[in-house]
Amino acid sequence: MKTVLYVLPWLMLLASAIPYSAQCVAKWRDKEFNQPFMPQDVPMSILGLEANRQYNEAFSRGEKWAVEAEIKRIWGTESAMGLKIATAETGLRCDTVGDGHLAYFKDGVEYGKSYGPFQLRALPGRPPVSALSNCRANIYLAYQWYKAQGPDIWSVCHNEIKCY
Repeated sequence: MKTVLYVLPWLMLLASAIPYSAQCVAKWRDKEFNQPFMPQDVPMSILGLEANRQYNEAFSRGEKWAVEAEIKRIWGTESAMGLKIATAETGLRCDTVGDGHLAYFKDGVEYGKSYGPFQLRALPGRPPVSALSNCRANIYLAYQWYKAQGPDIWSVCHNEIKCY
């Protein structure tokens, strides 16, 4: 009876890890693990609420590891390209505002500046500055625009890095 009592906690721990282990094996089988496994690759549901809170706080402070993890989460299998672009544009900084020399006003709204890690430019017909300057929205919008138009919308892909 004592043996069962000692083994039972270990069996419970093993059983709780099986769904995550199956996820890892599936990713490995599908060759999605082309880079070393990183702590930010662990789903937040596995880590728990405290880790999720800490991650969100780090992301809101603009810590590079959290921005990198968010790009990986949103861009998925194309995250290597997203990381390359955002690193070249801003060094993964969320608070960057660029292209001030291109700023202009139209109907009382300022356009022309670029915002966030992907330096998305505020232009008529695009989402408002409040969305472009929101780091998570910036990453999401950059991925949507990347899927629709490719990497050519970023000047760094023409001058600084190889995007193809």
